[in-house]
Formats: sequence, C-alpha cells, structure tokens
Amino acid sequence: MPPARIALLLHSNYRSGGNLAMLRHALYLAGLGHAVEVVFQEDWHGTDLGFLPGHTALPTRLLADWPAGEVVDIAITNWWVSAYAFPALPARQYAFFRHGEEKPLFANRVLDAAIDMLLRERFVWFAVSPPLMEALRAEGQAPVLVPNGVEVARFAAAAPALPPCHGTLRVLVEGSAGAPHKRVNATIEMLRSVPGVEIVHMAADGSRPALPVDHALGAVPHGEVAGVYAACDLLVKLSTQEAFPLPVLEQFAAGGTAIVARFAGSEQFIEDGVNALLVEQDHAERAARAALLGLMAEPVRLAGLRRAAQATARRFDWEAACRSFADELLAACPRRAGPPQPLPVVEAYRACALDGLALWAEREARRG
Repeated sequence: MPPARIALLLHSNYRSGGNLAMLRHALYLAGLGHAVEVVFQEDWHGTDLGFLPGHTALPTRLLADWPAGEVVDIAITNWWVSAYAFPALPARQYAFFRHGEEKPLFANRVLDAAIDMLLRERFVWFAVSPPLMEALRAEGQAPVLVPNGVEVARFAAAAPALPPCHGTLRVLVEGSAGAPHKRVNATIEMLRSVPGVEIVHMAADGSRPALPVDHALGAVPHGEVAGVYAACDLLVKLSTQEAFPLPVLEQFAAGGTAIVARFAGSEQFIEDGVNALLVEQDHAERAARAALLGLMAEPVRLAGLRRAAQATARRFDWEAACRSFADELLAACPRRAGPPQPLPVVEAYRACALDGLALWAEREARRG
C-alpha cells in the first residue's frame, strides 16, 4: 500500500501538552515513511519547529497558504476551532483527537453549542482518557483511546540539569503563569510558605511566575526538559482542569513523584498513596501543603512513591502509544483518489462558531 499523505492541523505553534503529543505522533508516522505535514491555522507563534528533535521530518505551512483544491488522504486536529476550519484543508477523511474538555477553558457559555454540535460530526475520533470518550459515545461515536506517553529511557537516564538542592526538597511547578486554570501563582505562593522547599518553575510559553522562585526557567527546549525533571524530587500540579497531564508522567519517568489536584480520569495512571498523592479540588493549595509537609517528615514514604511512580511510567512508553495511534489512523485512511469527506455538521454550524468566537473575544476584551 502506498504511503499516506497526512496533514496535522494545529491552531498555532503553541507548545501545549496536546500539541507536543500530536507532534510526537506525527514524527512517528513520518518515520514509517508517510508524508506528514504540519499546518497552522494561525500565525501567532511562527511555523518553526526547531524546538522539537527530528523536526526536519515535518514540513510546515500556514493554512492560509494551502493550495486551492489540493486534497490529502487524512487531516487531523486536536482543537475544536480548527475543526471548523477543516473545509479550507480538503481531505478524504477527517479525524479529531480530544486532549481535554473544551468548554471549561472559556469563562462564559457563549461557545457551548458550537462545541457540543461538533461532537456529532463523523470524524475518526481519538481521546486521551476514558472520561473524554463519554460525550462522544453519547453522540453515537466510537472513539479510540490513546493515552499520552513518555520517552521512558531518556527521562530515566537524564542527568540533573540544576545544581544540587540547597533545601530539603526541590519541587517543580510546571505550566503557564498566565493560565488561571493552571493555578501556578497560587501554587507557588503556597510553596513559599513551606520551609526547606526549593521551587523550580518552567512553562512552554516562556511565562514567569508573579512571585520569586529559586529557579525561574521559562521555556526550556523540549530536548532538555528531562534534565529539569531529573533535578526535582516531585511535581506539584493543582490545575482545575486536566485530562492527562503529561508533566506528571514525565516527572514519574525521571524518578520523581507528584502531588496532584484530582481530575476526571486521574486513576488512569495515578494511584493515590502508591505512586503519587491526590488532593481534592476544594482547598487544593491547603491540602497540597499538608501533603508536602507529610512527605518531608517521611522520607521513606517519599522514596517509595518515587519508585512506584517510575514503574508506572514504564507502562506508558511513547512507542506503544504512537504505534496504537498510527494503526488506527492508517486503518481509516482512504489512500485512494476521491473527493473530500463531506462535513455536514461543520458546514451547518461554522458560521455559528465564528460568530460565537467573535462574541466571546468581545466580552473578554471588555473584561480587560
């Protein structure tokens, strides 16, 4: 069977966990000999993938530059806004990979209908966690579960990228300081109240926390993040909204553990009290502080969590995840001449989605 021509449509060149996961899958498909191209809907962060090892295997372009009438075998996206832009990227088959709940990321409900209706479109559907599959199944879809992964060998062998810790514990906080649902600044404020904690922060968007920390790293090159995790004892992640937080798994693989605010599907790889500690969303900072103090007082327990966490990471190697995704995607790929797949839901609700986005942006601007 001839190689497939595959287009990965990303909203922008933003280093989110979902985008990095999609790029990992794209590299795997390119390594199998398929023609894979990354297309960006918006030119907000350029088109350079130089931060990604092996990026030369993935040519890039903007959606606005896509040649009229050029059809690929399959196009896939991971963001609902980009799915409504699919008509500008003709494909014989379309696919969607859900990496999280879309509606909670918006401060008001003006976009709910456009998001809900999209779940009815006959894409090839993938989801990173079981809870994300439920709404799709309710619409008669048959989503495929493909969890995130980690380069276990590379993270386990990574040398610490920071000097020896000068405190009792070195704690990592990861995520955009400007994203309210990540609770980065509140987490750091809590950690600063714990004596003996050395705080590290990194964020793919280059943001810095509002409060001082011991190591404010900003955007760490993708190939170097393993050394940061290897230098930390544990990660504290108190996001209000997660689906499969890749940084937790990466900390596991590098030999650390985590304190995590409970999220739907956390049981997929987090065993409370076995490989990490879960705290409830209500009063998460207070509960995480108590959990951290407990671990500082019980180094033997902390060591046990770290060992179990690294064992867990070995069950989520990227190789298996990428192979599963590639098998399912290629099985749905036509690889034959023919017209683009009709998208009746996208066509019917595209104007509604665009108007909703404009209204949401207007409201956000008024809020300042």
